[in-house]
Amino acid sequence: MAKKKTSTPILALMGVALAALGGVLVWQFTRPDRRAPSPSPEIADTHASSPDGPKVEEGSTLGYRYRESTPAVEITAKIDPAAHADPTVSTVLRARADEAIDNFKTAMVEPLSVEGDGATRPMTLEVDWVTKFESPYLLSAMANIYEDTGGAHPNAAYDSVLFDRTATPAQVINLIDLFADPLTVEDIRADLCARLLAAKIARTGDDLTFGEPTECPAPEAHAFVLVAGGAAGKAGALQFLFSPYEFGAWAEGTYEITVPASVFAKGLAPRFQEAFGL
Repeated sequence: MAKKKTSTPILALMGVALAALGGVLVWQFTRPDRRAPSPSPEIADTHASSPDGPKVEEGSTLGYRYRESTPAVEITAKIDPAAHADPTVSTVLRARADEAIDNFKTAMVEPLSVEGDGATRPMTLEVDWVTKFESPYLLSAMANIYEDTGGAHPNAAYDSVLFDRTATPAQVINLIDLFADPLTVEDIRADLCARLLAAKIARTGDDLTFGEPTECPAPEAHAFVLVAGGAAGKAGALQFLFSPYEFGAWAEGTYEITVPASVFAKGLAPRFQEAFGL
């Protein structure tokens, strides 16, 4: 017995029904309330699928903030809004922060037990870049760095960058670049060493570093920042920053020694004299 053929109108109706059902399913999975939210223009999560992964936040009022948090590791890096607002400055400081993070991860050891309760302390790094002095001529930034890589105790350190804003775009310069006469650095060294030694004796009662007579440090080899002077918008001094172990035992802490502009004013390069109100 021959099979009865399905009429063409019925097939057409079935096709329409299937198409309508498909459309409903597509709408259900793509309607606006089911879509993933678009990222905020000021907050970009580099590991959105991992709540403990690295996070980056940045914006005009936030500056720049990086955070990486797990039970074993806590890393934060910040750049204040003033420095982050200049793209050239921000790029350099972010690169310095990334370098500190890479070095920290290389140095990490297993978490240590805290005496008495058997708990562990996470490996910790904090890098905080702040603007210390800013003018149309110069921008001076420094980083306070705190790290705990699992050793006997945490440690503190400094980093610093000086930008020449008379160049376009701003250029990173060294201490010696501030001066027309390179020998001016020797005048700074003499004044710095006298002040540093006096601070050390006042703090410890002697002039020894790890049992050896203290040697005068080279100022160009250490972090430094510009310090605002008496006139608005003008620099009045250089401040040199010594981390623990750079000029004494860890227990001595840090040293921050200020050298007034009167020591080096005569040797400043002409394009920086106005920056110091000269």
